[in-house]
Amino acid sequence: MKICLVAPVTGWRGGIHQYSVHLVNNLAKAHEVQAISYKSMFPRWFYPGELPTNPGDIAVSHCIAVHNVLKYYSLISALRAARIISRIGPDVVDIQWFVPQHGLVLIPLILFLKSWYGSTARIFLTVHNVWPHERRFFDTLLSRLAFRLSDRLLVHAERLREEAVKRFCQDPQKIAVIPHGICADGDISYGKADARARLGIKEKYVLLFFGYVRAYKGLDDLIGAFKIVAEKFDVALLIAGEFFTKVSECREELKNSGVLEKTYLFPRYVDAEEVPIFFAAADLLIQPYKKFSGQSGVTQTAYLHSVPVIATDVGGLPELVIHGESGIVVPPNDRQALASAIESLLSDEVKRDCYGRAGKNVLEAQLTWDRVSERLLKIYAAS
Repeated sequence: MKICLVAPVTGWRGGIHQYSVHLVNNLAKAHEVQAISYKSMFPRWFYPGELPTNPGDIAVSHCIAVHNVLKYYSLISALRAARIISRIGPDVVDIQWFVPQHGLVLIPLILFLKSWYGSTARIFLTVHNVWPHERRFFDTLLSRLAFRLSDRLLVHAERLREEAVKRFCQDPQKIAVIPHGICADGDISYGKADARARLGIKEKYVLLFFGYVRAYKGLDDLIGAFKIVAEKFDVALLIAGEFFTKVSECREELKNSGVLEKTYLFPRYVDAEEVPIFFAAADLLIQPYKKFSGQSGVTQTAYLHSVPVIATDVGGLPELVIHGESGIVVPPNDRQALASAIESLLSDEVKRDCYGRAGKNVLEAQLTWDRVSERLLKIYAAS
């Protein structure tokens, strides 16, 4: 099978990049795969952190041809990408859809392929976020049009499938659910004591909040819950990730809550080789999202390190965090419920260990890239 992946496989970093590279590398083990990547992903104002200047967190396999063509603002780049894809002549084109803004170039790409070049390739749209994290007036229109033009939609959880049907009037038969493979890449070479020493952590327990810090992820709710928990336990809060909000506001909130001295703040992008240090140091990963229409690759990284997860009941998180087995699911925007869940696991080492092993088992049984690729290829072939 010839496959073309449209995704940011080079020149970027973070979860979508990592997911895409793992996917393209695994598909290329048994199939002919090429990738259409981005020269420019976002306007500078959209991304408050440092723009990446490296090839990417994870290397693309040397056997895969990568065409760095797309620019988020350029119709010409869509035409060029369509011309390249038509020359490749793939059976499947899988477009990674994560922000509706990219519809400005991806919708013309689909139209050029189907109408101008008469491509017979089946067009898949892998929808990482059914509804964007920060919404804008054009989101619904662009998403609805892209979904309609695609032959199949792929989402990462059954709840997200239901949301696509409800919000965008999609035919349920058009949407397939495919697991979200693990984004982490690296060995587990740190013990808990070593990792904590490297990070300067001296408390007995560690709660981890990891990844880009954005308003919808609910860090403020975690800080409120942490204040409650810190009154009863010798516990630290470890925050690691690049901020889309002001770091000074976070520090002020921590100070006002009286927990600044117990918080270890790393307000920067964490490179792939550093990731194991943070997860090795943690007793629990906390995902206190307020709203969400996707599934997070951070959860799988916690499972890789046998770290239990406490997450809120939003988006695809409850289908990944198995309540009472690999973690605890609590209502969003409920600081007391979040604090109670944290306390219940901090006070029970046996349960923490059991949940951590269960998460690792879920990862190995369902979320390895070999299994994800196998399921995806069956969907490709059946469409």
